[in-house]
Amino acid sequence: MKKNISTILAVILIAALFQFPASAAGTNPCMNNWATTQVGFSAFKQAHAAEFTSTPTVCLIDSGMDLSILQEYEHVNLLSSWDFTDNDSNVAPEAGDTHGTATLSVLCGATAAAGVRINLLALKVKNAGPVSDENLVAAINTAVTKYPGSVISMSISGVLPTCQVGAEDQLCAAIRNAVKTNTVLVASGNEGLDDCRVCPTHSSAISGYISVGSTDRSGAMASFSNSAELLLPGVDIPVVVQHVNNQNVHSLREGTSYSCPLAAASAACLLARGPMSPAEVESALKSAVKDGVFSLNNLSASSGNNGGSDNDTPSNGGNTPSGGDTTGTNTACGLRISDVRVDQDGNRVRFSMIVSDFDPSQADLVRPGVFTSGSQAPDIVESSVSVNGGRMDFSMTIKKNETNTEYYLFATLGDCTIETGRSSF
Repeated sequence: MKKNISTILAVILIAALFQFPASAAGTNPCMNNWATTQVGFSAFKQAHAAEFTSTPTVCLIDSGMDLSILQEYEHVNLLSSWDFTDNDSNVAPEAGDTHGTATLSVLCGATAAAGVRINLLALKVKNAGPVSDENLVAAINTAVTKYPGSVISMSISGVLPTCQVGAEDQLCAAIRNAVKTNTVLVASGNEGLDDCRVCPTHSSAISGYISVGSTDRSGAMASFSNSAELLLPGVDIPVVVQHVNNQNVHSLREGTSYSCPLAAASAACLLARGPMSPAEVESALKSAVKDGVFSLNNLSASSGNNGGSDNDTPSNGGNTPSGGDTTGTNTACGLRISDVRVDQDGNRVRFSMIVSDFDPSQADLVRPGVFTSGSQAPDIVESSVSVNGGRMDFSMTIKKNETNTEYYLFATLGDCTIETGRSSF
């Protein structure tokens, strides 16, 4: 079975603002509204709360964010923050900029409604005006490097990136790398335009890169939305715009900006039940659409940490390394994984495998690696690769931490990835 490893990345745009007073005591419009009800966050909590065994990490890449709004969201653990415009940890918005704060509140409200605890990485990439590719690249690389396996919700206000079919630049390279290192792309746009940061990584070409648009209350695609692979509510969405006098001030917004954090929150719901590959997350989210309406209530009973492969068997019909030597055939994409070995001594773990059967002329395109679950990435002690014709010998030694509970080995060739089965440390 082919697998495309991907973390959930949402690109979203600015929308209209309609102010209304702060919520009354004991209520939170970001948690309880027509959109969170239609997506089914509270129902998901009632059905699956007993299965929540993991705390997924969500990375929000946007304009400035007022992190004081998190006082109302005790389920959110702020891991760290960084402002790529000023190169410091203060991600506060400029005066009048409420976009990043608003998208953060949608994410927090939805996960609160679902009863899902999350770790948060807040990355500011812009002030007024369009975002630079340089800041986007830096933010994506930071998220992928520090918190692999996380959900990335990247919100961009202003203008759509220029469409250059076949263009290859640093942003495209970062996106390609993210897809290869456990990152799912979720992109969207307003004004009826297609998501168009195509480079060679358009959503229609890569599994794990999902375009998101907006629906109105009737379930029809909103007039401002792009056509997309997933459509989620994007009209009359309650958001927080600022924190004043120890209270969150709420407003109503519309735009694909607010559909994307709902998609990211939906992905976090799935990952709270246990590890899933990005391809499995994408497949589950798409299966939640019935009669054109997205709802977590439409997920099959097996969707989640037991979904994506029947009876929780290893993907690709492959091996389940559990220490010692394991040999198998994991064949797909013109690649074969064999001679997998995992040796553990305390918190130090050494992985090795042979990747073969590829065309020697494509050796530079083959990327082997190790995925580990957890909110913190393990320390890499050493890594080596040697190539002889159509064979690659790979080894890596890591120092795992207490959050790293599961692992698998993988190899990619172009946009295709094959994996060994998941195993516990």
